[in-house]
Amino acid sequence: MEHIRITKVPGVKLEKGHKTFVGTLHVLAHHLLFCPDDTETEIWISYSTIQAADRKFPTPTGLHPICITCRHFFFVKLFIARERDATDVFASLQRLMNVSSIEQLYAFSYKPIRPFGSNKGWRKYDPYREFERLGVGTRTDQWRFTTLNEAYEFCSTYPRCLVVPAKISDNVLRYTARFRSKGRIPALSYLHRTNLVSITRSSQPMVGLKQNRSIQDEKLVEAIFASTTLPSPNASQNLIIDARPTANAMAQTALGAGTESVDNYRGCKISFLGIDNIHVVRDSMNKVIEAMASAESGPVPRGLLDKSGWLKHIRNILDGTLMIVQHVHLHNSHVLVHCSDGWDRTAQLCSLAEICLDPYYRTFEGLAVLLEKEWLSFGHKFQDRCGHLSRDHSVVTDRTSVSAQFQAARRNVSNSITSAAKSFLSKNFGGGLDGGVSFSGSNRAVSYPGGMSGQGGTPPPTNPSSQPHSLTSSEVSIPNTVHPREVAPVFAQFLDCLYQLWTQFPTHFEYSERLLSALHLHVYSCQFGTFLFNCERERRSYVAPGSKTIQEATYSIWDYIEANRDEYANPHYISPDNRRKQGRDRLGSGMGLAVGSAEGAPGTVSPDGEVLYPSSANLKYWVGLCLKEGQDEMEKDMVDSELREREESERTGGPENGKGESLNPWEQDDMPEGNDEESDVFVEPGDESEPPVESMNDKATLTSPLELPQGYGIYPPIPKLIGGGSGKQTEKEMGRISMAKDEGKDKSDVADLPHPLWDPDLG
Repeated sequence: MEHIRITKVPGVKLEKGHKTFVGTLHVLAHHLLFCPDDTETEIWISYSTIQAADRKFPTPTGLHPICITCRHFFFVKLFIARERDATDVFASLQRLMNVSSIEQLYAFSYKPIRPFGSNKGWRKYDPYREFERLGVGTRTDQWRFTTLNEAYEFCSTYPRCLVVPAKISDNVLRYTARFRSKGRIPALSYLHRTNLVSITRSSQPMVGLKQNRSIQDEKLVEAIFASTTLPSPNASQNLIIDARPTANAMAQTALGAGTESVDNYRGCKISFLGIDNIHVVRDSMNKVIEAMASAESGPVPRGLLDKSGWLKHIRNILDGTLMIVQHVHLHNSHVLVHCSDGWDRTAQLCSLAEICLDPYYRTFEGLAVLLEKEWLSFGHKFQDRCGHLSRDHSVVTDRTSVSAQFQAARRNVSNSITSAAKSFLSKNFGGGLDGGVSFSGSNRAVSYPGGMSGQGGTPPPTNPSSQPHSLTSSEVSIPNTVHPREVAPVFAQFLDCLYQLWTQFPTHFEYSERLLSALHLHVYSCQFGTFLFNCERERRSYVAPGSKTIQEATYSIWDYIEANRDEYANPHYISPDNRRKQGRDRLGSGMGLAVGSAEGAPGTVSPDGEVLYPSSANLKYWVGLCLKEGQDEMEKDMVDSELREREESERTGGPENGKGESLNPWEQDDMPEGNDEESDVFVEPGDESEPPVESMNDKATLTSPLELPQGYGIYPPIPKLIGGGSGKQTEKEMGRISMAKDEGKDKSDVADLPHPLWDPDLG
C-alpha cells in the first residue's frame, strides 16, 4: 500500500508487561506483525484496534520508543534502533490507523485458510421466526407484523420488520412517529413465555417546554399495556423505564424532548434509572484504560480505578435489569424502555433483561439472535460508537476526541512543559526555547535547531546520563474519527454486564467468558462484516466493489464462532431440561432459591431454574486485562472457583473465612456511593443530544486491596491477534500455549510472511 513507508524493521525490542522480546517488526496492510528471533511467538496488532500510538523521546541508550495502546486493553512498547526507521513506522501507523472508507477495513480482505463449516451466519436471525417463537401469531393474536418500514422510509434506523399491537393501525403509527425522537416508536422487543407480558422499546417523546402530547402515542402505549391483563400479585402498575438520570431527562425538555407524564399515560408509573450517557461512559472507560496502562509495570493503581466510576455504571444497569425482570416475571407488568434515542442504554437493558428471562438467549444460537435483534436490527450505531471510519489520514489534534481525552489524562504530568523541563532543554540545547527549541500543538511535536523536527530529524547529541529516565511523549497519533463525540464503549459495557451475570450464574450459560472476550475484540477488529454499520438499512443497502452485498463480500462472525464452538463452550453448562431432571436447589448454579430467600431476590433464580435475578452487590472488575506471568494459575477453572466460593459462603454464613479474609482476593466489591447527584449540566445538540455531565461524583470503592500479586490484573481479558503456519505452535498473549486453529489470509500482506490468524481461544 502507498501508506506503508517501511515494511520490515529488524532488531526491534518489544516490551509487554514484564516480558521482553527482540525480533523483526513487519508493517502489513492491516496489521503490525512482530516475530521474535528466539521463539515462534508472533504478535499481531490490528490497526483498527489501536486507540493511540505514542512516539517517545529517545532513551538514554539511543533507542526510539513507540508505545501502542489498543482498544481491547492491549499495550506494547516498541524500541527501534534507527530514528529513520522509527519515523517511518510511526508515519505508517498514522496513515493505516485512519480508514476513510468502509471497504478499506480488514473484513473485505480477510479469507480464512480453512473454510468455516457453516455459512448460515448472515441468516442467523429471522424476525418472523423469532417473534413467532416468542408467541406472536402462535400463542397470542394481540400483536401483528407491520410492513410500514419495508423501505426504511418510516424510520431509517429501525428494522424493516416491526411488531406492534394488532388494534393499532399503520396510520396511527405514522402520527406516533412524529412524537418520538428519530421516529423510533414503541415496538415489541420480547414476549415472556409464561404470561405473554411484553418488553417494548422506543426513543424519548418530544414533549418540550410546552408539555406537548400525542393522543396517538398514548393510544399505542395503552394498547401495549392492554395486550395482556393478568392480575399482579403485588398490585404493581405497568412500567415506563427512562434509563437516563432525572436531571438529564429534564434538560432534554429544553431541546423539545423529555419524558412521559403519568397524567397522560394512565395505569403506569415512570422510573428513572440514572444510567449515564455516552460522554460520561467514554470518560470512565478512558480512566480504566489509563489505570491499566500504568499497571503494565507495577500494581494496579487504586486511585485511578476509584476515579473511573466504572462499576457504578455497571451497577446501575444491572439494577435496572433486575427491575425489568421482576416486573415482567413476578408482577405481570408490561415494561416500555427508552433513553434518549433508544439505541444505547435501551439496547443494554432490553438485552440483559431478555437474557435473564429466557434461557434460549443464554445459548450460542440465542445470543446471536439476541444481538442481531436488539443491537443490529434496532440500530445501535456500531460504526460511530466504535470509530471505524476516519475523516482523512492526517493526525488529529482535537482534544475532545475519546483517544485525545485518554492521552491528555494519561500524560497530564509527563507531557506538561514545566519550568524544570524548559530549564533542562535550555541547558542541553543552549539558548533555551528562544534559541530554537519549541513545542507546537497538542501532539507535543518537538522541533530542533536547524529545521529538524522530532518527527523526522535527529536531535543534537547529548549526554545520555542527562536524559530523563521516564519516557516522555514527543508525538501522539490517534484515529481521526468522523464523529469523535459519538465514540463510546456502549457494547463493551453491555459485555461487562453480561460477564457479571456469567460469574453470578456460571452453569446457566452455554457459552463461556471466552466468547464475551472474542466479541469484545471483534467489534473493534473489523475482521467480520457483522459490526461495521450503524443500522440495518445501511447494512442492507451497502454495495461493495464488484456489486457485492456485505454478505457476499465479508464473513459473518457467527460462522466463525460456530466453527470454533468447542473453544467457547462452557463445560459446566446445565441445560434447562437437565436442570429439571436433576432437580438441583442451589443458589446461582441450579434451580430454586436459597433457604430463606424470597423469589425475585437479587442473586437468586426462579423455582423452575429458568429466570435469573441479577445482583449488583458484589461486582468485580473483569479479571485478565493486564495479566502477565501467572495467568494459567488465575484462570485454571473460574466456574469451579465461583461454585466453591458460594458453597463455602453458605457453610460459614458469609463471604469471609474464619480469619476474616476474603475467600476471593480478586473480587472487587462495588460499594454504593453517597451522592450521585449531577451538576453543571449543559445541553449539546447531536444524535445523542443528552448533555454530558461534567461534574460527577464517582466514588465507587473497592473493599479489597489492589496490591495484587505479580501477574494479576483486572478488567477484560486481552485477546490477541496471533499468527503462524498451519499447525504451528503459537503463544497466546500472557504466556499460554495453544495450537493455532484458524488462519486468516490478508491478500495485500507481503507474500513471504505467514498469514494473519485469530486464535479461537481468544477471538
